[in-house]
Amino acid sequence: MRPTELNAILTALTNYFYVSLEERTFTNLAIFLSLLSKEMLAMEAIRALCRIEDMAEKEESKPP
Repeated sequence: MRPTELNAILTALTNYFYVSLEERTFTNLAIFLSLLSKEMLAMEAIRALCRIEDMAEKEESKPP
């Protein structure tokens, strides 16, 4: 999927939720999704750091 297609889908979903949901429900959904995305990004960052550490340990344990 190209970034422009993803952007179009996200925009369409946002507009749909905006016109379909009550204001308070829309706001709560926005807060929930924002927090969820932050947690997902944090988990991915931790996973990447663990991969880097694993690679470094493998390099150190190789015989010269």
